[in-house]
Order: sequence, then C-alpha cells, then structure tokens
Amino acid sequence: MNSRCAGTNRALGLSNELFVLGDSVVLTVLSQVAFMPVLVLAARLCPEARPHSCCCHLWNTSLKPTF
Repeated sequence: MNSRCAGTNRALGLSNELFVLGDSVVLTVLSQVAFMPVLVLAARLCPEARPHSCCCHLWNTSLKPTF
C-alpha cells in the first residue's frame, strides 16, 4: 500500500465504505464514457436501417459482468 495516500479518505471525513462505493461509481461512469467512441464508430459502420440494433448489441455486451 502506498503510505502517502493511506488514510486520505479518513482525513477528508469519508468512511472506507463510502470511499469504496464512490470509487466504484466513478470507475463505472468513466468506463461507460470511454466506451462511447466505440458505439459511435459502430453506428457509422452499421447499415443505415439498423444502427440502433448494432449499438444496443454492443452496449449490452459491454454491461455483462466479467468473472
């Protein structure tokens, strides 16, 4: 563990549980934002009549949990 950052959340008044939950939410949002260019590219590559189905397929496969 990096000793320079250990306990910073407690110094800011955040419990460990709240810090972990907030970290999880931030990482989830950032990963979805990072995936957005892939969706835009896929929509441009799909036939004009079916761009929504292509994006839905990519979006659903990106949301599946990884084990």
